[in-house]
Amino acid sequence: MTSRDRNPSLPDVPTLREEGIADYEVGGWYGLYGPAKLPAAIVDRYNEATRKALAAEELRSKLVEQGYELWLGSPKTLSDRASKELAMWGTVTKGIQVE
Repeated sequence: MTSRDRNPSLPDVPTLREEGIADYEVGGWYGLYGPAKLPAAIVDRYNEATRKALAAEELRSKLVEQGYELWLGSPKTLSDRASKELAMWGTVTKGIQVE
């Protein structure tokens, strides 16, 4: 498991951190994006609608059953996460040449 914490759907699978690889955390994630300069009122409306949809027990339990960990944040939190990921993967991929 490459995430920081064990996945609830695979409770017996240890994380790499638990296996002795310190400071390792890589996980997939999804975010909703819109066009640049989307008005804040529309961003807030989509954020609220997304939160409401993911609060529905039927959807929530189905996603958790499939191994997803639901994490809901603000547009600012998503922006910060994306910036962090871009910085990390930019460093990892720097110098790689694709032919």
